[in-house]
Amino acid sequence: GSDTYLKMFSVMLFLGLAVLASSMPIDDPEDGGKHWVVLVAGSNGWYNYRHQFVTPANFLAVLRGDAEAVKGKGSGKVIK
Repeated sequence: GSDTYLKMFSVMLFLGLAVLASSMPIDDPEDGGKHWVVLVAGSNGWYNYRHQFVTPANFLAVLRGDAEAVKGKGSGKVIK
C-alpha cells in the first residue's frame, strides 16, 4: 500500500542523498579534526513523512553553506 511506497521512497531518498553528499569535496578542518554530521527527524513514525523530508533538505543546506536556510534550526552552523 501507500505505507510501503513511503518507506521505499524514504529509503531511496536517503541513499541518493548519501551518495550525493559523499561525492562533494569538503576541505579538512584547519585544526586537524573531523567533520561530524547528525541528522535528526522529529516524528514518531515514517507515516509522517514531511518531518523526514525536511531533514535531508536541511543537511544539503548545511553542505551548500546556506546559513539563511537553516537559521533558527539547531546550531544554525553551515560548512563554509
